[in-house]
Amino acid sequence: MNDVRATMQFKMSSNTYNYSFYQVSPHELLAMSTDTLSANVPLVSGLIDQQTGAGNFSNSSLNGPAVLQLNGLASISGALLPDVTLGLFTGDGNGNVAVAYDEYKGQLLSPQTFPGTYSVDATSGRVVLKSAGTPSFAYLIDNNLAFVLGGDSSASSGLLQPQSGTGFTNASFKGNYLGGSLSLSSPSVINEVALGAADGNGNIVLTWQNSGPKGLVSNGSTTGTYVVGSNGRVAVTGSDGATRVFYIVSPTSAVLLSGESNGYLGGFEQ
Repeated sequence: MNDVRATMQFKMSSNTYNYSFYQVSPHELLAMSTDTLSANVPLVSGLIDQQTGAGNFSNSSLNGPAVLQLNGLASISGALLPDVTLGLFTGDGNGNVAVAYDEYKGQLLSPQTFPGTYSVDATSGRVVLKSAGTPSFAYLIDNNLAFVLGGDSSASSGLLQPQSGTGFTNASFKGNYLGGSLSLSSPSVINEVALGAADGNGNIVLTWQNSGPKGLVSNGSTTGTYVVGSNGRVAVTGSDGATRVFYIVSPTSAVLLSGESNGYLGGFEQ
């Protein structure tokens, strides 16, 4: 393909939406809208992934633990502030789910849990998630892998990724993890690149560069200690006074929910 940039158009009801996209691989596109902003035409950008197993999905397509990450905006004291969630979504393959998560909403909140139910459409992979609150929705890409849309007033959206490994300990979080913020939730969110060096014994050194409301911050660093729960939740207590939470996705990757001012999600790889 000579031209890496291409365009596409969707028609939904009486609205037409135009996008440009770049092909990352035969199965993955990065896209952004090219329309003028209006009441019925939002400005969006994101990832388009090829779906695997279309027509063969079922409730058993959500079976086992998966790391859930969501970005949204909450109205707090008249201002729109980041509402960021990171946790573990565990489906039983029969339509029941347990969710344990941490959330930054103006501040880092106490860990929360809730049970729920889900149903999967076999043809489209559309998942309806129900709990005591407003229903949420997801579209499966593959087993335990999905794009998620929250039903909350923060208009949260994000990704569900399958978690590999069980019986996690401090030794499960060891090595140099390089990464940074995953997406921009609002103009006030910190964008960051960082390195976490964990020793497998509960000690970690974090260094970073970030850009946010205070401008560019270079060569930030802190030391800290961490405790890994059996479900892969890593609670980090930093000497700078901030609490950070990682969830282990695989032996070489993790997702971070920062407890720093403004909060953000970060993806990290060894």
